[in-house]
Amino acid sequence: MISAFQWTAICKYACLILWVLLSTANEPLLAQNDQPSERLRHSIGQMIITGFSGNDVTSPDFQRALNNLRNGIIGGILFLPKNIASREQLKNMIKMVQACTCPAVPLIAVDEEGGIVERLGEQIGFEEIPSPEELSHDGLSTAKSQYNRLAHKVFDLGFNLNLAPVVDLNTNPDNPIIGSLGRSFSSNPRVVARFARTFILEHHALGILTSLKHFPGHGSSDTDTHESTADVSETWQKIELDPFRKLIRSHLVDTIMVGHLRNAPGWGGVASQEGFAVKRLLRQKLKFDGVTISDDLGMGAVFTQKENSFGNVITSAIKTGIDIVLIAHPISEDTGQYVNASIIDALDSGTLSAHEIRQSLHRIAKLKRKLLRYKRSSELASWKTMDRDAVTC
Repeated sequence: MISAFQWTAICKYACLILWVLLSTANEPLLAQNDQPSERLRHSIGQMIITGFSGNDVTSPDFQRALNNLRNGIIGGILFLPKNIASREQLKNMIKMVQACTCPAVPLIAVDEEGGIVERLGEQIGFEEIPSPEELSHDGLSTAKSQYNRLAHKVFDLGFNLNLAPVVDLNTNPDNPIIGSLGRSFSSNPRVVARFARTFILEHHALGILTSLKHFPGHGSSDTDTHESTADVSETWQKIELDPFRKLIRSHLVDTIMVGHLRNAPGWGGVASQEGFAVKRLLRQKLKFDGVTISDDLGMGAVFTQKENSFGNVITSAIKTGIDIVLIAHPISEDTGQYVNASIIDALDSGTLSAHEIRQSLHRIAKLKRKLLRYKRSSELASWKTMDRDAVTC
């Protein structure tokens, strides 16, 4: 039986998502000589996820990010290791985000892969999860058990988006950011797709969104994109699209993260900044109609490419087909305000297309409806389990 409180929460989320869908449906996003409206800022905010500094509820930058969520300036928040001091402090911060009276339900994100990318590990009292490479050797049954544990960690803390799994092929075992760190399941695309599917299903069972990364494929690179652009023009192969294709066809993909990967002949430049990786390869060839998220735009791979301003990095990402821009570390005193204003300025100048931004907002609204559906399914499953346990006790 669903309680009145739970029905109220469900109805609230449904109304918020409907608001996002309708907010820009029948009028120009920004008419000539108009000042940006509050509703426009709220709409653009859905396209932004930011990180923050600090690791407790009193941290000024966390409070700033929380205010930006409340005011619709951003649509999501990312937690990194620097934000995690203890389980109690982390849960308190997430509870404040969950309680936010936001224009739309906020995305509360973490990247928890297992192995070296383990944000929720022993330092806050959780058991470590083996790396994707290790689990691929242990078999699907073990992977299912481990990813069930991983998903429960993410769920219990209150996250609703895990920026994982990695579906890059391990084509270069010496790759400094993928292969050598055990972040890839395999060099075999069928193996990668099977284990990634297991990862996704365990998250969906608890109402958590996931993100495939790093499109169009980071496995063959020999460069860490945190430092500089990874040029895969001579090493990338079409087979690297296969895990993405298989999972898209299975209708399991919530979001796809686009990497800072350069391939002039393959997709016309850096995938997250220029060329046709998203619009032609992902949208047309692979038929993906879900949400795209940039890899962190503060990475050296892209930040050094745009000489004029960080606003150009943001604008380029959206022009190339990215729906949600991710800025993991503060880039100004108020990162959310800066990014929101940069997008509105580019829209006002005609640099960004109002039609394409509307399409992004529509995809994001669908994603948040999916989040609601997953949430309801997981709650119902939980209640059924509780009823069964009550009978068998």
